[in-house]
Amino acid sequence: MAVHTTWLWTTPWPPTLLLALGLALFGSAWLALRRLPRGRLRTTLIALRLATTAGIFCLLLQPALLRRWQQPQRSRLAVIVDRSASMGLPSGDGDGHSRAERVDEFLRRGGAAQAALQATMDVEFYDLDGPRPQAALQDPQVPPMGDASDLWAALQRPLAAGKEARPLAGMLLLSDGVDDGALAADEGGDGLHATAAQRLRQLGVPVNAMEVATATPPPKDLRIAPLEGDPFAFLHNSVQLRATIHSRGFGALRARLRWCRDGKPLSEQTLFLAADAAQVVTFTDKPYALGDVVYSVDVAEQPGEATLANNRQHLAVTVHRDKLRVLQVAGRPSWDARFLRQHLKESPNVDLVSFFILRTPTSDASISEQELSLIPFPVDQLFTRELATFDAVVLQNFDYRPFNMAQYLPNLRQAVAGGLGLIMVGGQNSFVAGGYANPPLAEVLPVTLDGSPGATAADV
Repeated sequence: MAVHTTWLWTTPWPPTLLLALGLALFGSAWLALRRLPRGRLRTTLIALRLATTAGIFCLLLQPALLRRWQQPQRSRLAVIVDRSASMGLPSGDGDGHSRAERVDEFLRRGGAAQAALQATMDVEFYDLDGPRPQAALQDPQVPPMGDASDLWAALQRPLAAGKEARPLAGMLLLSDGVDDGALAADEGGDGLHATAAQRLRQLGVPVNAMEVATATPPPKDLRIAPLEGDPFAFLHNSVQLRATIHSRGFGALRARLRWCRDGKPLSEQTLFLAADAAQVVTFTDKPYALGDVVYSVDVAEQPGEATLANNRQHLAVTVHRDKLRVLQVAGRPSWDARFLRQHLKESPNVDLVSFFILRTPTSDASISEQELSLIPFPVDQLFTRELATFDAVVLQNFDYRPFNMAQYLPNLRQAVAGGLGLIMVGGQNSFVAGGYANPPLAEVLPVTLDGSPGATAADV
């Protein structure tokens, strides 16, 4: 522990004011002494008054003695070892060693230098996912098998640990430079993005890197950057995903790209990639179920490709309910049908599609279809393609038989069994009178209908 002593001035007055006061004090003392006669008494008085003036000026400066005890603090050196799958590729140095083996050799040869460093600082070891013991990073029985290599995230982890620990003196990155994050090489070159270089400067810590791959030409590889998209979506609303496919070491080629949802293929397309270029592909889907959905994209293997570990990416999306989508079908206009429609329409959480049957196929045909403003009841569209988009169906005093709708009732029954809500409101064209006493829809109604001859709407 070292002790340092320092004199300092603690006056709150500005220097210009202190200078003016000092000149005024010494000036007034000098003028007063000039009137004294010459002799030994004059000399003594001059000395006393000048000393008094100097003492007053020192009191204005408010001198203080600062004593500091300093104890040296050990800094840290972070050694980050890339253990992604690409480190298992040949290093290109001609001796058949892999990139990971070159890193192991470097760490073994640097044992003496590491011991010297540890006398003044703490040497910490990390892989791309976080802190690791040095022995685990050099275990020959565990080959490098990391799925991705986000070097930017790896460089930030030692800094985050330094917020509550000792300061970080520097970082040593042992990697082949293959990156899936913000430090990826520019398209068509080996330089850093301007934003990536700026980020490295903003770290405020020296970053050194050791080259472990000298292969020329670079290994052939197709890789997909991490999928971009919102981690949440709304039911029955479109979700858009964005994938960037990088080609390296190939000439112009065609590659098959496949999109999947929960492992089930949704779409396939053929990409035309230029030599050593990247291409952005977007995909849009509309989830029809609540909960977590895992989207994935993969690109087909190419001949001579160095690794397949980066040919697939995943993104988990949580599907939330946005609005309840309700289909209301009323057999005829009535006050209760109007009330229900108005009530559902006023709710901000309900997206209502409402149909009031004003004219059936058996209505008076003396007026042509072209002269009517009424649209035909879209029974086929509603109960086939659009049925899965609804959360509930309200059949209000509705008889399905005039619309030849019997063929669509199995679809409605299957949807109700899968979670679709079904509300049936009574009336003279509902329940038994509406033809619902027989399968298939009777199987999902919460009541038992009396379908015997002569039964009325009330016989439930």
